[in-house]
Amino acid sequence: MYIGGLVGIGVTAPDIDDCSASGSITATFDNGTYLVAIGGFVGLTTGTCDDCVATGSVVATVTTTNEVDA
Repeated sequence: MYIGGLVGIGVTAPDIDDCSASGSITATFDNGTYLVAIGGFVGLTTGTCDDCVATGSVVATVTTTNEVDA
């Protein structure tokens, strides 16, 4: 099931594809938890990188696009 246009704040464990100095992020989020939708999502997500730590975890405000409900 494809879900688009979801907006929320989540603590995720993504595979970070890009987290630029400007704070934008393009990442593949696995099992993201969002305020508007609690569940597992796998897909390409773009958003604002609030915290990008050495472990690869990120706390971000995200706008999901073309998500797959896992």
